[in-house]
Amino acid sequence: MFCLRRTPLLTASALLAISLTVEAADSSIGRDQAIREKSETPITATASAFLNERDGNQQRVWVFFTDKGAVSRSSSLSAAAVPLSDRTRARRERLGIATATFADLPVAHDYVNAVSSLGAEHRQTSRWLNAASFVVDPATLTAIAALPYVAKITPIAGFATPEPDLMELTREAPPAATDATALSYGSSLAQLQQINVPAVHEAGRTGKGVTLAIMDSGFRTSHAAFSPAYAAGRVIAEWDFVRGDGNTSQEPGDHPSQWNHGTLIWSVAAGNAPGTMFGPAYEANIILCKTEDYATETPVEEDNWVAALEFADSLGADVATTSLGYSDWYTYADMDGQTAVITLAVNTAASLGIIALNSMGNSGPSPGTLTAPADGFDMLSIGSVSASGNIATSSSRGPTFDGRIKPDVVARGVNTFAASSSGGYTQASGTSLSTPLVSGVVTLLRQAFPDASPAVIMDALRTTADRASTPDNTYGYGLIDAMAAHDYLGTITVDTTIGNAPMAVSFATTTQLAPTAWLWDFGDGNQSTAPAPTHSYQTAGQYTVSLTVTTPSGTISTSLGQEIVVLGDTVSVVTDSVFAGQPFVSSIQLTNSQPLMAVTLPFSVESQSTWPVAVDSVVIGERLDGFGTFTMLFEDKPTGRFAPYVSSGNAAVTLPPGSGEAFRVYGRTDSRSFGQDTWTVTPERVVFFDVELQSPVLEYVPVVDAPPAATYAILRGDVDYSGSRGLPDLSALISFLFLDGPEPITLQSGDVNADYAINLTDINRLIDYLFITFTPIPEP
Repeated sequence: MFCLRRTPLLTASALLAISLTVEAADSSIGRDQAIREKSETPITATASAFLNERDGNQQRVWVFFTDKGAVSRSSSLSAAAVPLSDRTRARRERLGIATATFADLPVAHDYVNAVSSLGAEHRQTSRWLNAASFVVDPATLTAIAALPYVAKITPIAGFATPEPDLMELTREAPPAATDATALSYGSSLAQLQQINVPAVHEAGRTGKGVTLAIMDSGFRTSHAAFSPAYAAGRVIAEWDFVRGDGNTSQEPGDHPSQWNHGTLIWSVAAGNAPGTMFGPAYEANIILCKTEDYATETPVEEDNWVAALEFADSLGADVATTSLGYSDWYTYADMDGQTAVITLAVNTAASLGIIALNSMGNSGPSPGTLTAPADGFDMLSIGSVSASGNIATSSSRGPTFDGRIKPDVVARGVNTFAASSSGGYTQASGTSLSTPLVSGVVTLLRQAFPDASPAVIMDALRTTADRASTPDNTYGYGLIDAMAAHDYLGTITVDTTIGNAPMAVSFATTTQLAPTAWLWDFGDGNQSTAPAPTHSYQTAGQYTVSLTVTTPSGTISTSLGQEIVVLGDTVSVVTDSVFAGQPFVSSIQLTNSQPLMAVTLPFSVESQSTWPVAVDSVVIGERLDGFGTFTMLFEDKPTGRFAPYVSSGNAAVTLPPGSGEAFRVYGRTDSRSFGQDTWTVTPERVVFFDVELQSPVLEYVPVVDAPPAATYAILRGDVDYSGSRGLPDLSALISFLFLDGPEPITLQSGDVNADYAINLTDINRLIDYLFITFTPIPEP
């Protein structure tokens, strides 16, 4: 249920791309689009009255210009004048914006300098608004307004945002994880479960590779919840728009509470403190913008915020979140999506592919209590509910002045668990806290669906929220469901993700976007256009599966959140044959297709004949020697059961894929064994230890090949091991017994009468066989 909307002139201009190498008059922008008409009254009566009511001799104002100088006068524009980062270009290209837009062009420096020359102190410049902010003496406003290229002058809106209610907490013991691979969410679990975030994490989405910009008051950057982001180099930029430096943390001269609010917001959106808390987008790239000055009476000033949003765009931000509100001289009539300066900036950001989110404010429960920029068109305005899903009384209500439903959606903003600027943790309330939860979810969806338009992602959240069928101006479309939104856009489902080659995998997708065409890429060079294909992987490896669907909402791509792992891992046992009664050596060979951090290979040694085999020792093989620490987890020589284990103890130290000897087993056969008696060295479960290979990301069981070993075959009475019985055997037996000759090669070869001893009776039995009765000698 959406209302028709009016599009402001400035935002429409931002959508019109111009060539970087041609005259402006010949591009897609005409002079009427590049020029803002000069108002007959550049300072309206309302603005003038508001400025007159402000105390002091210095006023903060926006000065809007009619054009951008050379561009509007059809001068040649070079590409160098509008530099765009690679991230920015990539994000815009997803919307089909291949070149710079009018909004990217610089504000005419001559215009800014002319205003400054009249005694105004320059604060910020906005390319998007074609405006600059200044601190001026009210007496100079008339002279500034008289400049031919000054279209209008308005106050800079500010708002003294009340601090959320805080309750300092000690660190709590985390709830038990549901399984070995689950995150330990600690006290953030409830607020994430309420919007079904853990399910999206389990689907492999963490925010990785997506850039989230946070505009706020300042941040305790040294907090433990942010350490992983700095350690991984994911905080890609910071800027203080109040002091003009790169420090977004507390600085000398800052108000004591300067960093309170921003610390809360960052942690709820993207904190990473295992065992204590996680934000939804805990592996996102982060841009930090310090925009508010708590040392002033109106700490929230929109010109700093607009500058921060343009800064974030220039660095390629995908998502921008703000938990601040601007009212000041604006009235409810200005909450129409096209009047408040900050709202115009949000509209432009949305047109350039940034998904913007803002808190509704905490002025409820009366209708129409939202604050700018929550009245924006293509952005998400967030309300606040309790743990039970009931709307917070203070959560601001819609509609916008032009009748659109606001908020868009809601999340928990009552007693939300967050990091505190004290260095500990706290609970805080307000739409300030519900907004970063939703922005974190949006970041997860952007990771999963990188080329989906902002409109499609926002619509997925609204459509799958719990009041989508009956939206109103209290809850909007309702409490979001992160996994439902993910499924709506198209979760890839599989029947298995790990197995041994050859391995067949069946694929499907949950998308509700009515696709008309599918293109599956299985990651091994094979593709399919079937809606739900089955593919057979023939070769061991790790494969990334992606799907591109053509839908009425555009072409949307996604990938399986985890790799398909096709294993070629084997454990094989090689034992050379020996004569009965001799020692044997068994080599346990390992072939691994994945990098490993631990190897557990329990095995048992068992004879298949009457006579046992014995194990003397187990040593580490050359394949594992030097890789990690060797531990014998279990050893019972009488029963022939062992559990050797080698681990690096560090996911960063792994055994690379390859083949070789993992362990060597030294043992002995029984002298009473017969030829071709067999025994096995079998890798298998021993006590409660399983055969297991552990990589940094998974644990799995290799294929085991353990053929039986056997003693050499030998004839009873074949003393010289010639393969037959004859006079040489009789001579060898007599030599052994009476002339200190060599011992028969096995007991069986000399024990002709099968009494487990070699003596004179064996000579007699052999003579009988060879020369007298020729009675056959029985074999075992």
